[in-house]
Amino acid sequence: MHSGIASRNRQYKACSIDNAILAEFRARAEKAGIGYQTMMNDALRKYLSQASRPLTEQVLRNVLREEIPEYLARARSRPRTKAK
Repeated sequence: MHSGIASRNRQYKACSIDNAILAEFRARAEKAGIGYQTMMNDALRKYLSQASRPLTEQVLRNVLREEIPEYLARARSRPRTKAK
């Protein structure tokens, strides 16, 4: 549980994500040894840096499906660090 205090560059927001999408992020992030929210944030950031079209629900779903495998491949190649 978080304290409700956001970091300087992040805000806590509620949003609706399909159960299947969320489950897939969680499963893949666990296998990669990273946080699923970090994985989702990185996928969104990459998309927005390359985006020339509006971000619709369907575009977001497509981006997430495309980015998860690439992100996991990169994450697996990084050494894991244990949480303190």
